[in-house]
Amino acid sequence: MSQFTFDQLQGLPDFSFDIGPQSAVWTTKVNSAQDQRVLSQKFKSKYNKDDSQAVKPTYNHGLFTSREKQAVEQAIKKYMVEYEVPDEDLEYLVCRRSKIPHHSDPNVFLHNPYSDKKYEGFLQQVLEKSQINRSLDQLYNYCSRKYRQNKTGGKRWSPEEDNELLRLVAEKGTRWKVIERLMGKTDVKSRYKKLKHAPIGNKGPWTVEETNLFNTGVREIAAKHNLRQIQKFSYWTELSQYIGTRTDTQCRNKWMHDVQQSESLGEFTTDDYVDLLNRMTGLCQAAQDELEVNWEALVDANRPFTGSMLRQRWISLRQRVPLELEFQDMLAYCILNLPDLLK
Repeated sequence: MSQFTFDQLQGLPDFSFDIGPQSAVWTTKVNSAQDQRVLSQKFKSKYNKDDSQAVKPTYNHGLFTSREKQAVEQAIKKYMVEYEVPDEDLEYLVCRRSKIPHHSDPNVFLHNPYSDKKYEGFLQQVLEKSQINRSLDQLYNYCSRKYRQNKTGGKRWSPEEDNELLRLVAEKGTRWKVIERLMGKTDVKSRYKKLKHAPIGNKGPWTVEETNLFNTGVREIAAKHNLRQIQKFSYWTELSQYIGTRTDTQCRNKWMHDVQQSESLGEFTTDDYVDLLNRMTGLCQAAQDELEVNWEALVDANRPFTGSMLRQRWISLRQRVPLELEFQDMLAYCILNLPDLLK
């Protein structure tokens, strides 16, 4: 990492470190032998929602970091060597409850040999060996997305496939496993939900009418949910349905880029950037990349910005840096060149 001193910060407000000993970095490693938490949050919430909500914040959240990905990959390789699993069978090991499509007829499904009891502890062993601070559900979702060959996330559905899905739902109802086998896809439920509630989906600049609907919708939906802090608004699907011509992602992006800079929240000033970089320097020393940063832990109670807002401001700032740098070097560069980056 580049070395620098705060004497170099000419022309900037004073950087001070009255922050305390806490950290704003997600836990990078846990001792599995001493971890008493229930590994599956889905299982736990089914029986005790209060306990589930209490345990959930103790896990890391967001995308897996490079450090976590490497630990998981190493743990999986060790397991496959120990149990003599060939590389080409990794997909069936991860999704061991799914049947295997026949190589010559995708509509015919065979028994998955990795559904046997011998392999039922696969994910739990990977979690323990990798020592990442994630729940079993988080690990399964990550592995399922990464290692499944028949994954459809990111692949576009054709109009013909959409029509076939609607036909099958009309015929089979919500028997999603059956429909998945018939279509050879794994995201039929989420796709049907999108089709059912899909807005027209305009693109380009928002019209005056859409913006008025957006503002009115935010106020009415926030009041409906008794949301006192408007900064924490997150009902994007509901807002999308209220507007009718924009997707939930478009609504969220408009909120993040426009509303958060409105006069009601206050402009993100140079002092705010200095405070953010100040806190990141003091609390993120152990982070190797920005995915390891717990942005909620960087929130200043005296400023009207949430963790997601701070993350967006950091992303906006580091995108202006004309160099490819590691996280800690990027942070140092932003501190030393903040006046130029904000021009």
